[in-house]
Amino acid sequence: MSSSSGAIRSSVVSGKKTRRGEALNARRLGAIGLLVFDFDGVLTDNRVIVGQDGQEAVVCHRGDGLGFDMLRRAGIRALILSTERNPVVAARAAKLQVEVLQAVEDKGTELRRLCQKQGVPLARVWYVGNDVNDLPAIRLAGVALCPADAHPLVHSRCDIVLRTNGGGGVVREIVEEILRLEPTASFPSRPSHVKINPKISSAHLYHR
Repeated sequence: MSSSSGAIRSSVVSGKKTRRGEALNARRLGAIGLLVFDFDGVLTDNRVIVGQDGQEAVVCHRGDGLGFDMLRRAGIRALILSTERNPVVAARAAKLQVEVLQAVEDKGTELRRLCQKQGVPLARVWYVGNDVNDLPAIRLAGVALCPADAHPLVHSRCDIVLRTNGGGGVVREIVEEILRLEPTASFPSRPSHVKINPKISSAHLYHR
């Protein structure tokens, strides 16, 4: 990440200030109502492989499959929100057993509609995006995250900038290093809400 993006790492728990202003309010890191992922550039490396027959293929990280399984076992609902209408998106979502909404033109409007319909406060939404079309949703979400190689404007507006690039295991980093879920742990099937381990790695946290 370039120095121009400015991010100074700091701990939520410590309450210290950075040049980006007041520390991220720890209450926003409480119960997660919904964890939303963009597809291209988050679950993929943002490239597309086009065969001579016109069929498209993308590169994903196999470790994210276990990551989504860990979220399910922890009772954290996940969703893929994509502007694309592409069979490869649907196929990957089916493989991951994750709900997907495709052909979404305005992600902010769709996220608001979805949360109103399902009774999830926007403050309890975590949103993971990488490009400028994710900004409307990023502005609404209680906590916004992005891959290390996200667009600079997205970097500047996210609370958490990951170490991982898109398609390099974004989900695994979130569940293991931020939420601190254990791959071998036995989780309740459906708790009413899930609290994050307060010992969040200080290396992950940024301010908008």
